[in-house]
Amino acid sequence: MIVKENICDSCVCRFLQNLEQGTEIRIAIKNTDDFFEKENFFLVCFDPKNCCVTAKRDDGGNIVIFDCRAIAGVQVVNS
Repeated sequence: MIVKENICDSCVCRFLQNLEQGTEIRIAIKNTDDFFEKENFFLVCFDPKNCCVTAKRDDGGNIVIFDCRAIAGVQVVNS
C-alpha cells in the first residue's frame, strides 16, 4: 500500500484549509519582511492538491494566489 504524503502539512496550510470562504486575512511571507499590514485579503479557496491559496484584495481588486508553504503567518482580521 502506498501512502501519499500530504504536501500541504504546515500549520499555516492546515489553518488556511479550515478557514471559511470570505474570511478576511493578512499574510506574512516567509524569508521576507513582508507582512501585508496595509493589505487585507478575502479567502476565496484553498486547493489541497497543490497548496494554492486564492484570495481577493479587499479593495475589490485583483485575485492573488499564494503557495501556503511560503506563508510564515496569517492574521484573521476582525472587521
